[in-house]
Amino acid sequence: MEVQLTPLEYLQVGTTQPHTLKLLPSASGKNSKVVVGDNDGVITCFGVKKNAPVIVFKTLGGPAISHMELINDRIFVSCKREVKGYSKKGKNFFNISTFMTEDIQSMCVRDGHIQVAGEYLYSHYIDNKDKHYYMAADVIRGMAAAPLPATLDTDTRLPRDASPLPVLACADSAIRVLDGSDCILSLDTPSPAHCITHFPHPDARHGYFLVGCSNGFSLIALSRKGAEIVWTMTSPDSAAVTAIKAYDLQGVGVPNVIVGRSDGSVEVFSFEEGPDSTSVEPKLNYRSVCSSAITSIEAGHVSSSTYAEVVVATFSGNVICFSTNPSLQSVDAVTSRQTADILKMNQLRDKIAAVEATLVQRKDTIKTMQTTLTKRTKTKEVAAVQTLPDMDVHTTFELREMHGCYFLSLEFPVSIDKVLLEAIVPMDLLDVDSSDLRINITPCDSTPHSLLATCFCPPNTTRVELKLRSIEGQSGVLRVYAIPADMSPAVAYLQKVDVKPLSLHIRVADGAIDELPNSTTITGDFSIDLANQWVAACFPEVASKPTNPDRVTYHFKSTFLLTRITVEIIPGNIAIHSDNLSSLSIAKEAISKAATTLNVPIDIDDVCVAGSVIGIVQVMTEKIKQQIELLQQIDILRTLKEVALQEGDLSAMSEEYKMILQNEAQIMATHKSRPYYLQRLFGVLSDLFIDMRKAQGAPAKQHMPSLLELFDPYDPDQVANFFLHFAHEFDEAQDV
Repeated sequence: MEVQLTPLEYLQVGTTQPHTLKLLPSASGKNSKVVVGDNDGVITCFGVKKNAPVIVFKTLGGPAISHMELINDRIFVSCKREVKGYSKKGKNFFNISTFMTEDIQSMCVRDGHIQVAGEYLYSHYIDNKDKHYYMAADVIRGMAAAPLPATLDTDTRLPRDASPLPVLACADSAIRVLDGSDCILSLDTPSPAHCITHFPHPDARHGYFLVGCSNGFSLIALSRKGAEIVWTMTSPDSAAVTAIKAYDLQGVGVPNVIVGRSDGSVEVFSFEEGPDSTSVEPKLNYRSVCSSAITSIEAGHVSSSTYAEVVVATFSGNVICFSTNPSLQSVDAVTSRQTADILKMNQLRDKIAAVEATLVQRKDTIKTMQTTLTKRTKTKEVAAVQTLPDMDVHTTFELREMHGCYFLSLEFPVSIDKVLLEAIVPMDLLDVDSSDLRINITPCDSTPHSLLATCFCPPNTTRVELKLRSIEGQSGVLRVYAIPADMSPAVAYLQKVDVKPLSLHIRVADGAIDELPNSTTITGDFSIDLANQWVAACFPEVASKPTNPDRVTYHFKSTFLLTRITVEIIPGNIAIHSDNLSSLSIAKEAISKAATTLNVPIDIDDVCVAGSVIGIVQVMTEKIKQQIELLQQIDILRTLKEVALQEGDLSAMSEEYKMILQNEAQIMATHKSRPYYLQRLFGVLSDLFIDMRKAQGAPAKQHMPSLLELFDPYDPDQVANFFLHFAHEFDEAQDV
């Protein structure tokens, strides 16, 4: 069934953090109120009448609100390391200091119980006393609590005294179920988890949760003795899921899945009609894009008791409603909203004028104080003490599988003037021409840098998104300097992003080691914790601490070549398996360097099959052919345009040329998104040959000129024969 939603912007508050918006139910059965907490520490509660917000209460500012939960009509929020309770009229009736060593990021509350989680730590307070404690292996990004059945059997009933168990969504692609202070169950997710919420199963089954991940979302079933992934909606081309909710928008008895993403997308998915329909992944029915990252999603009846609504909060503080009311799409309704928007704009202009007048007065006061201070100290100049304004910055650095590159997103509560990129590690800035930004790339020939770029933003830009592709084999730090507009003196906010040696690999749930012919075994007197740190410094999406004290296994896939690599860690032993000699060589060198830095003696044993490079060469050949064909089409387009200017008539062209002209926009967009792509492909082939010769214990330098000659012009058969020759040479030497 199709879902038609109409967006309405309700309110503007301060910047918000995840899970800080809730719908406050009415005891009398009336419409719900919206409650939102922001980084200014203000809790705002409002209702909606005639599609306009009506403030119920607004608290004073304070520490930033990091999470919000409801118990009936009572509001509980976390700020720093405290939990506060407010009544439906905004009266503060409850305060508790948790004495945690970390600020609270997630929270679950029920009568007599408060469960809080920081970055790594979880604590359970019963009657305001700390009873249970747990430390996760990686960052806790979300938490939910619900009673779980004993098994996954659909006929299993919950015992009457079943208490809700906390379920942690962690950044190491794992869902952990706790009972007291112990982790009784762990389930691997397809990608790192970002959020989790309870899923109300239409058949009243228990233990179902929706998990939002980096590349999609999943429905999982949990019990005390087992867990399974029911289905997964993978979106390799989409941003990470930062908020997720299940609610029946259409009143058909089956909930919709409502998803919010870090790029501002809001999506509604619907299940097919029929028995057990939720056992199959839903289909996308509605999509809209907001101008800011989505931090919270709720659904219910806010302005109408008949039509359900989706209410979202964005990082920038916009509270937006998506209503199912069809009357809002009429011409009269649109005109009425436009009139209301004009009234709001006029009111905002008046407020801005008043603030500007106050600002001028404050500047005059400061200037007078500086003059007085100068006279008192008898100095010619006294520099005003400048402090960096405390500003919330939302930064994401996500690897998109389909693109094979990173998406860097910066979002500020104020306008951005320019963004500067600095990197010593080799990185390519993609889609430079297609961006709304004006980008200047500085040549780095005489500097140690590999990337120096300045991005000038259009006026009123608060969000910047850039595409970057790293070159595997080298590691370093990408420094991003964001300079807000209209700030005197100019200040820059620095964001640092670690680029790891195998940065273009993503973690996957499983992999077949038998299909990976090459391996490296590293042995020595080191602990599993230290070995895990070495692996975490080499691969993305790996926790700094092992999830198991005895044995840990990680599986990765290259987004560039689709090759696989598996790492098995036990105390004193690291076994790496891969079908790509280059990836294996990079991992081995990175771990060896880390061990040498710490003066840890290690032994390395390699098992390499030189013939395995032939499959990689075939994959590379297809990519090179496609890129050469693309460059040829670019040359043809330029020639056809020149002919069109001179002749004016292209009707006699062949069908091939007509097809190229029809696809001109797509061809040019693909070309602009792949700068230096062909040279990079040749570089990967060259590195593959060098790594193959290293595995053979033979030099590669003397043969490199012969290989480079085959690249211009590219001869796929000759290149394949070149690699085959040295592969057979190695196999014959092994047989002897």
